[in-house]
Amino acid sequence: MMPILQSEGIVEYDSIIRIYKVNKSKETEGQLFYIDNKIIEIEKTLNEYVNTNDLSGALFSKSWSDALISFLKPSSEPANKPKKIKSVIVSDSLEVERYVIADFIRFCHENDSDSYSAILDIFVGVLIEDFIYSLTSFGNADSFPKMTAYYDTAILLRILGTSGDLLYKATAELHRYIGDLEIKTEFFQVNEDETANILSAIVAQGNVGSNIFGETGDAITRGEVSLGQIRTLEHIFVERLAANNIFPAGYERSGFQKNVRNQIDERKFAEGLVAQAKLKDRTYSHENAEHDAISLGHVFRMRLGRPVRDLAECPSIFVTSNRLLASFARRFLINERQMGHNEIPPVFHVSQACTIFWLAKDREIDEARASQQLLANCYDALRPDNDFYQELFSKLNSYDGYDDNDAAVITTVRRIAKREAFGRTAILHVLSPAEILARANEEVARKATEHETEKERIREDAKASGIESGIQDYREKGLNRSNEISDAIVTTIEVLMFLTVSVFAVDGIVRNGYGGAYGIVLVGVAVLVMILTLMDYFRFWHFRALTDPVRRWLKQKIFNTFYR
Repeated sequence: MMPILQSEGIVEYDSIIRIYKVNKSKETEGQLFYIDNKIIEIEKTLNEYVNTNDLSGALFSKSWSDALISFLKPSSEPANKPKKIKSVIVSDSLEVERYVIADFIRFCHENDSDSYSAILDIFVGVLIEDFIYSLTSFGNADSFPKMTAYYDTAILLRILGTSGDLLYKATAELHRYIGDLEIKTEFFQVNEDETANILSAIVAQGNVGSNIFGETGDAITRGEVSLGQIRTLEHIFVERLAANNIFPAGYERSGFQKNVRNQIDERKFAEGLVAQAKLKDRTYSHENAEHDAISLGHVFRMRLGRPVRDLAECPSIFVTSNRLLASFARRFLINERQMGHNEIPPVFHVSQACTIFWLAKDREIDEARASQQLLANCYDALRPDNDFYQELFSKLNSYDGYDDNDAAVITTVRRIAKREAFGRTAILHVLSPAEILARANEEVARKATEHETEKERIREDAKASGIESGIQDYREKGLNRSNEISDAIVTTIEVLMFLTVSVFAVDGIVRNGYGGAYGIVLVGVAVLVMILTLMDYFRFWHFRALTDPVRRWLKQKIFNTFYR
């Protein structure tokens, strides 16, 4: 990819230090993958979708086209501001906007292939443009084997397949590209412990019949993973990861304690991360924040205090699906003056990592890979707050008529509530659980009726098809039988004619002797009839042309009489 960008004048190669650098001159600015036409194409469809579903109040950006670009851009970090949505002041209204955009993209993927294709073109253009502007220098791909990529807990679970097919495929594709660049892939002890605890908790919840939430709960609902598979992984997930070339980190924290310059204030980072989550109306446990702080500290210490502006020379990065962690880690290090604005951040969101490593292998971003990552990003944006479902079902349990054993009602309740509240717990508080339950019961009943109607239609179609098929078979058999009878009748007539003439010939010979003219004529006629009969029997077409009309007439008479 880089040679292509170089030929277009977008990047330039520094032969002295052997790295690619972005050419940010005015002459090249006009060549940077502008996508205005595609945005114009899709903006009308997006506005119609928003108006049809009464979602205009969820807008955070200046326009819905700006919201779409913000969603598609991996490094986008708009300033946060509270906004009133459904009579609730939502601290992080950007997440509501992202939910609407993700829902729109998923709708286009399922129902409007032309609009989805346009969105995909915009996504690819935004990825490449963001890649060019976000990296001061890219470096030589031959240096990548010096790097180690550490995976967050969610990335490990996705590679293990517990998050469903879509996230597994997208994450496995990223992991394959990282492997192609010979980058080592490892995970820290804190992430191994978190993975073990999560798998154990899922199995424990499944054993007692409790609801399972999150990515795994959605995957189980869709039938893409079973509790038995997770139960198997509980004790062998480290070996399963090793089979994918992902190993425990051979890292000793104690060896870095003496160099204070390379340390970050892990406690301050963890407290800041929790505070930032609260500003966004999210729950973020102190334990998870401390684990994230430890992971960031590990990766940052490996830089040994050196500024890192060349991605290929970066000793380590941490890949996470947590967008808040990736953005806050960068801001924290910049505010603490431990990293410059133009340096490579130690934590990458999975979508950023995908773009970088796709292009690092001199490969184009084809539509299949881009679509896979785009849908994975939509899935992330559509995920509700961590405590959303617990809050929902705690409210529902207080209402009569709610059956927590009815899987259809539970699934429908989850979907309706998530869509109405945009996955935000703060908005869920003002929604009526009774109304949600009533809508879910009504929808389940309607779908059950539609299902029974469809089953009845299929049965009637099958019955009608069977009758029609039987009639057709009977007709074919009748025609075949009529044809056989007509052939037999014509042949019988021909044989009788031959026998009759032969009898008269013998009689003529006996009466008039062999020399009589009458006897000779009869013998000749008998021989001729015999020859014609044999020609007809063995289907000589010249003669059959004379007898076939008789056969067809007899065939039709027989069929009309006995079979029609």
